[in-house]
Amino acid sequence: MEPAAVLSRSPELPAEVEMFSATINTDEYLPLSPGTLTWVAVVPVDSSGNAIYTDLETSSRSPIDNSLLDPGLHLPEMTGIVLQWVDEGTQIKADWEIQNDRNVRSYWIYSSLEPFEDTREAILVESYVQGNSWTFEPICGQPIDVVNESDGAANETECNDVPHYIAIVAHDGEVHRTGVTPRALAPWDPAALPNPGDTEDAAWWADLFNAQTIVILLLMIMILVALVALMVVRRRDPADEWAHLAQGTYGIPQQSAWDDSPSDVEVPPGLPVASTDSKARAVVEPPTPQQVAPVDEYSYSRQSAKDLVRDYSLPSEDFLVQEARYHDDNKDQYLDPVELKSAAEALRSGEPKSDDLDMSFLDDLL
Repeated sequence: MEPAAVLSRSPELPAEVEMFSATINTDEYLPLSPGTLTWVAVVPVDSSGNAIYTDLETSSRSPIDNSLLDPGLHLPEMTGIVLQWVDEGTQIKADWEIQNDRNVRSYWIYSSLEPFEDTREAILVESYVQGNSWTFEPICGQPIDVVNESDGAANETECNDVPHYIAIVAHDGEVHRTGVTPRALAPWDPAALPNPGDTEDAAWWADLFNAQTIVILLLMIMILVALVALMVVRRRDPADEWAHLAQGTYGIPQQSAWDDSPSDVEVPPGLPVASTDSKARAVVEPPTPQQVAPVDEYSYSRQSAKDLVRDYSLPSEDFLVQEARYHDDNKDQYLDPVELKSAAEALRSGEPKSDDLDMSFLDDLL
């Protein structure tokens, strides 16, 4: 059996085979037949012509006639088609959207009195149309007998009393889409206002309330809500946040109550009492800040500090160490991982023991 195709050492894949293998010493090559199950085997051959021709791995397929497929699948589908009766029901006007595709050269119009899915089942009304609008005569239905007293019986064709199914396709100069979904135009009714056909208003509403437009509107609403929420967060005064933290953590009273007027409190035993004309007042000394050594006198694991800075989104390693000095409970000037983690949690929660740190990074995290 002769090979159906001979390829080079580095072939361009995928390779195409159009003929069956011929019998040895004959030139009777038969073309592949659509629908005929065909087996294919690939045999490697060395430079001396040696090869193994037995016990081959094969694969089977049935060829398909591509001519049966739609030749215009590369062309866009038409959108924005609007159909309406004009000139008192004697003409049909079709409007559509221009397709911004460089393959499109013109537009073809097909019409039928019955629904169709293939343009070959309809009548070609006009071809090679340029622009986005065209007016044409309707397809006439069956002739009917009209009796006229002066002219007698005559055959007159009624063209606007039946629905028309119209499709508009893009053409690239050679082919167009054959598979279509036609638009229906209802019969002309002079008493109907507006006419029962597709109007521009109906097409406008149909194009507005489609899935793509609704998704875009929802995304715009979500973005607007996010921007408003961000503006509200940015407008909040950071000082108010710190005042709230101080009131909740250290028991500091409301700022509105911070004035020079004396407040009545019960004096615990052992505290000095200032005598006044009315009642005893308690004198409370402010707490003495904790004394810590400079940062360069402390040692710690740099890897642990880097990991905590990353995990807790802290500004820097030095920022963490400055707070960790106040968590050195054993005063050995070595910051172990537990003390570093305690400092990181205090910074992230907004409750640091150090009062000289810039905590504005929390606003950025919010």
